[in-house]
Amino acid sequence: MYARSLKIVLVKVPPGLTWLCQPADAVWIKHMKDRLRRHWLLHLQGQISDHRTRPTALTVEVKDPDRAEVARWASNAWKDILTSMIVAGFAHCKLGVGYAAAVEPDEEIEMQELIDAVVKDLAELSVVDPRKNVLDNDQDVVDQSADMDVSNENK
Repeated sequence: MYARSLKIVLVKVPPGLTWLCQPADAVWIKHMKDRLRRHWLLHLQGQISDHRTRPTALTVEVKDPDRAEVARWASNAWKDILTSMIVAGFAHCKLGVGYAAAVEPDEEIEMQELIDAVVKDLAELSVVDPRKNVLDNDQDVVDQSADMDVSNENK
C-alpha cells in the first residue's frame, strides 16, 4: 500500500531473469572486483617484500590496509571502468539504445599469475600450505591456514 501511495509500481521479476535488471552485475562489477583483488594482492606482495628485507623477523606480520587505502583502491577501481563498459552492461541487459555486445576485458591469465605468485611467496614463508589451500578468482578467502602460529605475540 505504501509503495502505491508513492506511485511506485512493484513488479515481480521471474526467477532466472533478475540479471536483466542488473547491468552492473552483468558486466562491470566483476571488473571492479578484479581491480580490488589486484590491489589486495599487491598489498600482500609489498608486505612479503618488506618481511624479506628484515632477516631478523621470525614471523610474517600481515597488516590490514587502513580505510583510506581501501577507499583509494575502490575509487581507482571505479575510475578504471570505461564508459563503454557501462554502456555495454546496459546493452547486455537489453536496456537503453543500441544493444551492442558487452565488452569485458580478458585479464584472467594475468590475475591468476599474480595470485599464483602471492600464494608461492606465502607458501615459502610457511604462512599457507598450497596443498591445503587453493585460491582462484572465485575465492576471496582461504578456508584454512597452515598449522602454524602467525600471531603477533612474540613481537
